[in-house]
Amino acid sequence: MTCCAVAADPPAPANVVLPWGPADCFVNKAFQDSEVFFERDIEFGSADNPFFLGKKNESLTLDAAFPSKKDTRSLRPVLVWVHGGAFIGGEGSVDSGDNKQMVMTMATRGYVVVSINYRLVPTVDIKALNTIKPPQVAVEDARAAVRFVRKMASEWRIDTSRIVVGGDSAGAITAMGYAYAKQFSDGHSGNAEYDSSINSVLVVSGSMVSLGFCSSSSGAPDYIPAGCSFNGTDGPDGDLTYEMSAGDIPSVMIEGTADTVVPYYGALKAKARAQEVGVNMEFLSIPGAGHVPYKNVFDEAEPYFLKWLTHVSGSLNLAEAECPSSSVMV
Repeated sequence: MTCCAVAADPPAPANVVLPWGPADCFVNKAFQDSEVFFERDIEFGSADNPFFLGKKNESLTLDAAFPSKKDTRSLRPVLVWVHGGAFIGGEGSVDSGDNKQMVMTMATRGYVVVSINYRLVPTVDIKALNTIKPPQVAVEDARAAVRFVRKMASEWRIDTSRIVVGGDSAGAITAMGYAYAKQFSDGHSGNAEYDSSINSVLVVSGSMVSLGFCSSSSGAPDYIPAGCSFNGTDGPDGDLTYEMSAGDIPSVMIEGTADTVVPYYGALKAKARAQEVGVNMEFLSIPGAGHVPYKNVFDEAEPYFLKWLTHVSGSLNLAEAECPSSSVMV
């Protein structure tokens, strides 16, 4: 992540750490898959794509998933989900296989879920992947989506004090930047009159080190990657891990030890930094798993599933939130 200075204006607001309070009623399935309903292709903002020569304004859209029409709660927590795709591809559709499992898992447990699109890097500017710019731009768009969620709070019955941002791969890198990169700005992607602070992040195969698509790793204990197609670590912004500091919001990091796409090495650095500064991180290391190991993440027979769901509920203090209605528990 070399070059490309980040605009300091407008500054991003500080995220908010909540009292710790996990709740089983947001871990156990509360609604049937068939009850979840959707709104698609909602425009939440727009912005110029800086990776194109000249100005290319892009409309930013999201899909939203709601738990059930039987859900009578006045306030509901929300997950803002950021898709993967190496910052050059992917989509935020709730029908996409990469997003659908997470969307359905969280919606059936009582969360409103919005899955967003964001500005991507065109192949003509592929060298930008060696810079800080792609995650910076994605974070700005994610912030606009969080602000839009607050704009829709009354209509969608959103608990604006309980917001988690999550993602896998490039989306996970974006979530980490949202939580911990102090130099990123609030951006100009829309809904400036609303607040973009959040309370937690959920990361599947993420990092804050500018390394990607590596050919190998040294393995335990250091997992040092080699042969990386993208390596921006020489510049001052090549490793943002140390921007994580005391008082930052909690996170879940789910990482495969055999991941060389977003190397496990970066995740280990984040874990060490969290321990050093006292950030509440649930680090779920999956031995032998590769990039975005959803087979393990969503397998209820493995130990990871309940751990990450419980940690997210605790980070949002859902013990003090209204549970999904017991009349529709399944």
